[in-house]
Amino acid sequence: MSSRALALLWLAAGVAHAAETTTLPQGAFTLDVGYLHSTITQAWDGKRRSRPLIEDIPRYEPGAGLQGVLSARPTVLYQAALFQLNYGVTDWLTVGAYVPLVLATTVNLNFQWAEGDFQSQLGRTYSEDDFWAWAGSLGQPRPPSRWVGNRSTLADIILGARARVPQLAFLKAAGLHVAGTLQVALPTGRPPDPE
Repeated sequence: MSSRALALLWLAAGVAHAAETTTLPQGAFTLDVGYLHSTITQAWDGKRRSRPLIEDIPRYEPGAGLQGVLSARPTVLYQAALFQLNYGVTDWLTVGAYVPLVLATTVNLNFQWAEGDFQSQLGRTYSEDDFWAWAGSLGQPRPPSRWVGNRSTLADIILGARARVPQLAFLKAAGLHVAGTLQVALPTGRPPDPE
């Protein structure tokens, strides 16, 4: 098959089966288990340009010029297990619970230091060790280069219900199905660590 024919097949219209109006038969259960593995290394601005997750932080000595620039190029790995349980109360009403369990979050910070101006009081430029010694004197210890947290942490549970509206004659003639969905999030997760 030629690449043009394949492209035309991809562009051909087809019936969408999103199942957003589907409800389970009365007494039926479904259990859906999924695994989410997501890595992020950059952010995007409003003009679709790649940006670092953490902007560079220039450090200045009062009245003495640039000490240096602290930068981080973090890589973040997020892993979660997703459990969804649904039950058909009636043929037109389904209730469900969505339980996300965060398996782990791993952050590799990849700190870098670009030296700044010559500091006459030191007789040299500030080093990265000088910067972290100063930060430590203010109560901010140097973070580890790799952080792993949120192990087996429950995120917010979502409870929901979907009710299918009986198919009226004009909806049936138009080939339309209508359903209403209600979801409520229970604050079972925990706030992130401020550090």
